[in-house]
Amino acid sequence: MEKPFFVRNKEVRIIRLADDRYRLDGEMRDDFHHIRASLTIEYPSMTVLHAEGEMVKGTNPPFCAGATQVLGSLVGERIHRGFTKVAADKVGNRYGCPHLMEVVTDIGRAAFQIHMANLRNRVLETPDLAKLLTQPLEKRKFALAAMPQLADSCWVFNTANDERFERGQ
Repeated sequence: MEKPFFVRNKEVRIIRLADDRYRLDGEMRDDFHHIRASLTIEYPSMTVLHAEGEMVKGTNPPFCAGATQVLGSLVGERIHRGFTKVAADKVGNRYGCPHLMEVVTDIGRAAFQIHMANLRNRVLETPDLAKLLTQPLEKRKFALAAMPQLADSCWVFNTANDERFERGQ
């Protein structure tokens, strides 16, 4: 087995604090960095209520630790399709850190799974809907109807593919 020249690992964990509150914890570790960020959000608005982070290890300690000060600027922002740009503008600037921004954008991408998990749980609790999980086309239609923001977000939910999927391609 070849020895890697560089290794980077990332993880995002979502913790349900209450029916309308979630904490999203992100972490990145590589040969030079160990960075953590945490956003507490209100659901279903996906509004950031609290943001904090820690530069456990950086390329220039102790100076890197100061970059986490920008996380507070995310409070009041909503996690939505434009969140990556918001994170870049507020965290990935000269007062923040591009690596910290990467952790925050990973958190933002993973946050959408809160909607998906809540929808899946609702489906599983309703016997008539549970059968949808075994029928890909019906499952796709149901997801698009329940979460219109999915439209055109990826290949599966690309509305230009509606006919293709209807034909079973």
